[in-house]
Amino acid sequence: MIKKFINFFKKIFFFGGNSSSSIDKAFIGWNLLSYEELKDLLNLEEIAKEEGLKNSPASSALHPDNFHNELTARYKKLIGDYSNEISTQFSLLESTAANKLKTIAFLGNARSSFNNELDSQLENRLPEITFNNENVKLIKKELKEFRKNNQLTRSADFPASQIFSIFILLLVISIEAILNSIFFAAGLESGVAGGILVAGFISLINVVFSFLIGKFWFKQIFSVYFFKKLIGFVGLTSWISFTLIFNLAVGHIRSAFAEGNVYAEATTKGYETFKTAVFENNSIGLDDFQSWMIVIVGLFAAVIALVDGLKSDDQYPGYGNAVRKVLTAEELLHEDVDELKEAAASIHNDTKQNGDKAVENLMSEAIDLRSSHDWVTSLINLEYPRYCEYYASIFKDIIRGYQNLNCEHRSSPAPIYFEDNPDFSWDINNRDLELEQLSKKISDIQSNSSNIADTWAQDRELILQDKTEF
Repeated sequence: MIKKFINFFKKIFFFGGNSSSSIDKAFIGWNLLSYEELKDLLNLEEIAKEEGLKNSPASSALHPDNFHNELTARYKKLIGDYSNEISTQFSLLESTAANKLKTIAFLGNARSSFNNELDSQLENRLPEITFNNENVKLIKKELKEFRKNNQLTRSADFPASQIFSIFILLLVISIEAILNSIFFAAGLESGVAGGILVAGFISLINVVFSFLIGKFWFKQIFSVYFFKKLIGFVGLTSWISFTLIFNLAVGHIRSAFAEGNVYAEATTKGYETFKTAVFENNSIGLDDFQSWMIVIVGLFAAVIALVDGLKSDDQYPGYGNAVRKVLTAEELLHEDVDELKEAAASIHNDTKQNGDKAVENLMSEAIDLRSSHDWVTSLINLEYPRYCEYYASIFKDIIRGYQNLNCEHRSSPAPIYFEDNPDFSWDINNRDLELEQLSKKISDIQSNSSNIADTWAQDRELILQDKTEF
């Protein structure tokens, strides 16, 4: 603040020319210039003699000349800038005091403000939380009725993710395709490359069909309802029939390839051989070891895919889906509640940090406020009047000195206004009422700051308790 005031005095005096002139430099700092110093700086004697020899100002002049006017303007600027600086410092002090009162008010109402913010967050989120909560109750009721109607007393058993089931499915497809490609390669002119293409297509049909049967159709056999059980048995029978027929047909087709037939001929001949052996002769009709291995691998892969499909969800039809609906609804509800808790935690942290920061320096800042108030009071009531009176007297003496020297060197009578008393008046900067009100505010700050730390320490614990109970 002192540095700012020194800079202010550096700018007060300017009498033409640039800021590096000897006059401007002479007025830097707090020292008051004496009459002799100011007279020399203004070159008073030389200007007065020069103007007097020219009989300037004219005897008929009614208004002061340039020297007088410039000196008056300088004085008014000097006093005006001083007054403005006082106003600035006073406003700054008032603003600081007002902010500290707000800080005290904040600390005094911190807990109630905190709870109001929590209530606001709850009010904003309550409709969605209520809706999701009612949805959870409704879906749980549906699950309870489902379990009752289907005579279920156990918990649902299903994997948390379908990744493992898909992995098993892809693994079985890959292994069967690789093994089948080896067996088919022996009967194909294109070797392993041609075997992979044929074996991959066969494995895909065999394994995927079995997986889907196990996941959606076969599990109906576990239902308590007769019609659904019947559907499940039909599904199981259909799967057994298709799997046996499909894999035996593949074995016969492989035998046809081994006999040197190409794709279309091998497929036709293999199918005819399979149909004749199974449906007319009631035999399997396979003599080739590798063809038998294709059948065995295919059946084994189909069984694994069937079990994988069955285990990809709870074996009781619809039970896993009913439980997942409850879990999904509960997850949505928990997300809403967690978001509300996070908002409460954020509000708590902000309130705690702001309160701790406010309390930390409140006492020392209150003491600084009192010191600043006393300094501004001294500035207004002592320094400002003394400064104005001092320079009013000096500037009057300068004008009188100028006029006397001017009269001594002129040949014509002096203007009549030389007889007038130069006007260097100044306004009293009376801020007694404002200072008194500001002093009361600072006293309130000092008296409250000593107790507010204890109050905040208690409220800080209560705010944490309120957040925990929220």
